[in-house]
Amino acid sequence: MISLRSARASDRLIDFITQETERGIGPILSGQFDEDVGGLVKAPQLQDQTSGSHVRGGSTGKKTR
Repeated sequence: MISLRSARASDRLIDFITQETERGIGPILSGQFDEDVGGLVKAPQLQDQTSGSHVRGGSTGKKTR
């Protein structure tokens, strides 16, 4: 059995799809999938975004000159 991660890494997505289809796993409705996992998966914070708290020794963003 091939995992999705392995299939992606080895360029074998067609093999993965065939395997899952044979197991009875059919296509998903993307809107329903987004709704189902939307609360579970969070987008990573970009490096240039702040969380509202200052990093020790970091800049406050205020100009001093």
